Amino acid sequence: MKIFELNQTLTIILDFSLWPLIHIIIGYIGARIPSKYFEKDVWPYKKSIIEMDGKLYTLLGIKKWKNILPDGARLVDRNGFPKKKLASLEEGYIEKFIIETRRAEFVHLIHLPFLIIFFLFNPLFGDIIMIIYTFFMNCPCIFAQRYNRIRLMKVLDHMKGTKS
Repeated sequence: MKIFELNQTLTIILDFSLWPLIHIIIGYIGARIPSKYFEKDVWPYKKSIIEMDGKLYTLLGIKKWKNILPDGARLVDRNGFPKKKLASLEEGYIEKFIIETRRAEFVHLIHLPFLIIFFLFNPLFGDIIMIIYTFFMNCPCIFAQRYNRIRLMKVLDHMKGTKS
């Protein structure tokens, strides 16, 4: 539902400049939220039955495409926690990695409502493009964080001798 009537050039400029700004600001804020807020395995981070203990992501072919996803942690914080690969099998490191998957998921989830801003000035075709962009840019990242967290929690449970 377009509220503001803008010319096509200004609309395109806003589309291409607002999203990077939104990504950077949300990432920057997310990187500074204390880790204690991501320590608990609660909704929305808790695995759901639909994920079939991670098998859903395997069915989506995640192993083929997750490694091409960018890791924005270092873009917004030079001390950001890299999540591309496992650097250690120490219990504390895996616990930190799990926390950081929740943080990354949070950041990508928070992007979704910002889509509404673009409905204010885009025509219907632009709205459709923004919906596709928003979900294409965030859902694969959310899926990768959830997939990795499920796997890491199994490793951690094994290390602690418990079962998730």
